[in-house]
Amino acid sequence: MTSKAFGLAQLGNAYSDGALSNRNLIINGAMQVAQRGTSFTSSGYSLDHWYIAETGTCTVIQDTADVPANFKYAMKATTSAASSSVAIYQPFEAVDYEAFKNKTVTISFYAKVNATFSGTMFVDVQTGDTADTLLSGNWAGNDPQFITPTTSWARYTAIIAVGSTNGVRFVLSPSSAQASGAEYSITGVQLEAGDTATPFEHRSYGQELALCQRYFCKTYEQDVVPGSGSSLGFPGALRQTSISTTSYLTIGNWRFPVPMRAVPTVTAYNPRTGVSNGFTGDSGNYTGVGASAIGQSGVELRVAGPLSIGTDVFVSVAATASAEL
Repeated sequence: MTSKAFGLAQLGNAYSDGALSNRNLIINGAMQVAQRGTSFTSSGYSLDHWYIAETGTCTVIQDTADVPANFKYAMKATTSAASSSVAIYQPFEAVDYEAFKNKTVTISFYAKVNATFSGTMFVDVQTGDTADTLLSGNWAGNDPQFITPTTSWARYTAIIAVGSTNGVRFVLSPSSAQASGAEYSITGVQLEAGDTATPFEHRSYGQELALCQRYFCKTYEQDVVPGSGSSLGFPGALRQTSISTTSYLTIGNWRFPVPMRAVPTVTAYNPRTGVSNGFTGDSGNYTGVGASAIGQSGVELRVAGPLSIGTDVFVSVAATASAEL
């Protein structure tokens, strides 16, 4: 009797049915999580755990109007000046890189462009000499591949041989600068070990958010951009008649939703005005928020002086924590 329990036919069936979870090493590949906002016009982290490097004048958005079947979101990059382009990156931690070191990996993604876009797109898993970083050190193309996207959504794959190195990052970019008005969109990005592209692994929003919060989290509501004001802050009740220039009062302890990758950089904002290092109280808006005892699991937020306040004062501050690579 021949058993197919562990045969290729059965394995192929499992892939086709979307089983075998945790194979996608890309975080936020479906562009679901957008804790920093949904529109960006400068280089930096944008949709969660995606870094954009802009040349010229460009805008990157989380798009909901034009997406492939079975997806809700895409990332769309648009140029608004000649000789412009946007490259997107996602770095890998050394601990995660071990899963595909010295192996062949398959990158797959859905992409489309508009009629103004010209040329090809470059995709690679680049390697560097510095671990756990995105931009530091020296980087080199590992096994660059080129695709020619069309004006209709299609899935593209690239098989890449990855060696042994310290730093690793995924990159996708137009191969050349673009004219004003050129667009490209991407979603469903997947990196997996092996030489076969399996169906995209759709994780729940909650799972994807938790993966992203290892690198960035906030006290703000999910639909509020940090630093924009008009958000729910981190409240605390103070009972103090005055604060001197040297003393402080603890507002409270902010415990992060998940342990962060490393001790994060904490930035406080006035939740009314969006001003950094600010907070709001019964008597007005102030500056002077400090962070103490910062760890991977949480932080103590403090209010510093000088200011004069009443005996029963409600103070609110909003904050973000970043441990991005």
